[in-house]
Amino acid sequence: MVERPDDQPEVRRAQYLVMGPSYCRFGPGLPGESRPYAESRIARAGGACVRSPPAMGAAEHRTRSGNTDRRRGRWTLSRVLGRAASIVLAVSCTAAPAVRSAVTPSSTASATDQARPSASASPSASAATATLDVVATIPVGTRPFYMAATADAVWVANSGSGTVSRIDPRSNTVVATIPIGSLTDTLFGSPTAVATDGSAVWVAKSAEHALARIDPASNRLTTTIPLAVEPYAIAVNADDLWVTSFRSNQLLRINATTGRALATIAIPTPTTVAADADGVWVVANRDDALFRIEPSTNRIAVRISVGSGIDRPETVAIGEGAVWVTLTYGDQTVRIDPKTNVVVAHIPVARQAFGVTTAGDVVFVASGSGTVSAIDAATGRVMATSAVSGQPLTTAFADGALWVASQDAGTVTRLRLRR
Repeated sequence: MVERPDDQPEVRRAQYLVMGPSYCRFGPGLPGESRPYAESRIARAGGACVRSPPAMGAAEHRTRSGNTDRRRGRWTLSRVLGRAASIVLAVSCTAAPAVRSAVTPSSTASATDQARPSASASPSASAATATLDVVATIPVGTRPFYMAATADAVWVANSGSGTVSRIDPRSNTVVATIPIGSLTDTLFGSPTAVATDGSAVWVAKSAEHALARIDPASNRLTTTIPLAVEPYAIAVNADDLWVTSFRSNQLLRINATTGRALATIAIPTPTTVAADADGVWVVANRDDALFRIEPSTNRIAVRISVGSGIDRPETVAIGEGAVWVTLTYGDQTVRIDPKTNVVVAHIPVARQAFGVTTAGDVVFVASGSGTVSAIDAATGRVMATSAVSGQPLTTAFADGALWVASQDAGTVTRLRLRR
């Protein structure tokens, strides 16, 4: 999952079949293949995700060219060693403490690494006490990714179409499709994300290294803020836009009125960000950590280890007196106490946990394996699960409705929780 230079088209950065930094797929996984071994196999094939199985084959053929017998022997040996390393890594992940980050916050910030609680400390799933009912499935653009919702609109970033869809919750139909810009080959497509406070909708124009503002009254682009980096996700808090750039290892703070960059904070491979009056939280995907930013200083206040080193946290949400983070490879949702900056629970959910949203006393998690879970925030127990067509990845909640985007199906599903 290493980026390749643009001048090697056969193994250029892929438009992931499964979008997001946690994934690197070019087709069906190999039977019995562990994730660490998959990553090592990808690296042997050229050090990158590739566009298609033929391209993958060409890349692997290139690694075996020259002395065929000798290369074949080395390749076979590397597979054996790769599998052995995966077994060792799997064992070590269950016995060893969490891997610590090489990134060190500034000397004025407090930095702590919290070890993962033992399995007995994590709330376990129980029999369903509620139901999640599918109300409607709505076609949108290609590869819908991060969403934002209000009482009167659901905004969807279609990363494969270069558009934003607006859904009317009253009719469960798309009432506007807004062109955003270029579909230049980027790491995650474009646009990747939207965020709103109700008065404006902000869009991450990844391909054009910019933010765009949509006026919800007219469904038109009104402002473009150029950036020096490729944006990935956005959070809105008052007059601040907090923007992650996964490829540039940065978190940006931008004034929404003036478009001026107020701060640039170094964060390793940041994905999503959440902000409220008490602080800003940003996920560091390949660092397996959550960083807390102090807005008064624009500096890192604390680093919290949330995974074992290969769990790939993806999405963060704030609610019910806690901060919630999904572990895509760990198949869990993590609860952090913001008063102590300590991980207090790991809650098992379905495979490939990705999107997380809070709504009152419920935490909703979308898993790429095809399900959505509703978690009781007070007890950490899974109250309900529901199958969702396609590959559900991202979530949003507003006015009693849960919205889930399925990237491969190009749809958004509306669900209702019954208790």
